[in-house]
Amino acid sequence: MLPRSGRCSHESEARAESLAGTASTVRSWLLLEHPGPWGRNAPADARLPEGVGAELALRCRAAGVRPLLIRRGPWSRTSDGVTCFAVRSGPEAPWIQTTTLDTLGEALELDLYALGSGERIGLEPHERALFLVCTHGRRDVCCAERGRPLAGALSRAHPDETWESTHVGGDRFAGNLLAFPHGLYFGRVRPEKGASVADAYVSGRIALEHFRGRSCFPFAVQAAEIALREREALDGIVEV
Repeated sequence: MLPRSGRCSHESEARAESLAGTASTVRSWLLLEHPGPWGRNAPADARLPEGVGAELALRCRAAGVRPLLIRRGPWSRTSDGVTCFAVRSGPEAPWIQTTTLDTLGEALELDLYALGSGERIGLEPHERALFLVCTHGRRDVCCAERGRPLAGALSRAHPDETWESTHVGGDRFAGNLLAFPHGLYFGRVRPEKGASVADAYVSGRIALEHFRGRSCFPFAVQAAEIALREREALDGIVEV
């Protein structure tokens, strides 16, 4: 019998649970800057202007958009206003658009139904990668314990591209790193490995040893893709 540590990430690792085919199935995303606290179920539980969090969660759910709250770590400069990213992670060619809102409540004026159907929503194109590290400790302590050191280390290598985020799915695989625009999930990323995973992504390659799957695909397709990549040693993002 495996010893129980009380940490889901420790027990998953001890069982050698496979990462393959475990990325949350999401195609459209709305990322909104909010320094916290985030509560357990963000954005509904976060300390946002009255009613905004619950309404945003409701509208995103109806539109088929995954909302995430993001923030810079204490090691990074803060932004003026509220940084907002709209992301379509596939299966068609992925893209990111961005803007700066005066208030978080202005997010309710965005065309979330267009975003949910894969249409651009009139914001500025964002050409660089984005790296999100889940540090949502109120959701699962593993994300704080493993995510924050990873976010800190990654921000030193990629300061403009790195953000902390609320729950992305798969707490037991912390530290979790999500790479946009493709929506690639990476798990069990140690702080000393974060830069190499990110560098590979920027150069068009996938760090297969940490790869959980691409979010635009169902779990079975994710797992099949990873099996093919490992069998044929294919690490190029566009090779499969």
